Amino acid sequence: MPLIDKALSLSNNSDLIINLSYDLQPISKTLVSQVPIAHLISMGNESYAISNQIKKIYSKFPHNFAFHTKIQASDYPFVSNPIIVGNGFQLSNYTYCDERDGPLGWVGRVSPEKGLEDAVYVANKLQERLNVWGYIEDEKYALMVEDLDTAGLLSWRGFLSTSKLQEELCRCRALINTPKWNEAYGNVVVEAMACGVPVVAYKRGGPSEIIKHGLTGFLVDPDNKYELFEYLKKINLIDRYKCRSWVENNASSNIFADKVEGWLQKVIENFNNS
Repeated sequence: MPLIDKALSLSNNSDLIINLSYDLQPISKTLVSQVPIAHLISMGNESYAISNQIKKIYSKFPHNFAFHTKIQASDYPFVSNPIIVGNGFQLSNYTYCDERDGPLGWVGRVSPEKGLEDAVYVANKLQERLNVWGYIEDEKYALMVEDLDTAGLLSWRGFLSTSKLQEELCRCRALINTPKWNEAYGNVVVEAMACGVPVVAYKRGGPSEIIKHGLTGFLVDPDNKYELFEYLKKINLIDRYKCRSWVENNASSNIFADKVEGWLQKVIENFNNS
């Protein structure tokens, strides 16, 4: 039985169903469900079928959809006044560290759309060690990236638990974020900033909304490796504690919970009044 059908079968004593998947089936059930289904959309507009289904339901239940960032919501041109909830992190899981002389860091799935080769380019130019954390999804791509590491500066750190990752990541002097596509949010950017690590990222997708240029890091024109290099030379100008403060004020689990609660109240009210 699909999970949405299981949820519907148990919904008699429920106020609503929350869908966290980017999947056609739970979205399509929204108009026939006896309880409201709230959808936290986790991707940009990556599917014509899903986008069309969202558009159809949005015209009747606009409050049933929430997004992580405004720039993600803008991928859906029919969405006006989007509900933005961001994301939330348990800050006790992240230790602030004022380390300005550590290595460079990069976190993510090792696959072409994440742009690791651009971070390796910068590490070679700066002659600095680059620690890479993440699951190697594309082994051929990883080998290609290794070939670009002409100075032996790349260090594969593997896929780690949150506690172990933040323990190592917090010692970096900067995180490099090089996506080749529009990330909906950018969890690793916030995880780094929670540790006090400033971020230099391409101005693309969710990270371009999260990073405050000149305050918590620097935003770079997409795919401009030279500009990435130039801003990394200035990264120690960033006050690392301001990175942590931004997360405390904008992306804690409590703040996220309050935003989600407010959104779900709107979903229920809109459904009951329809």
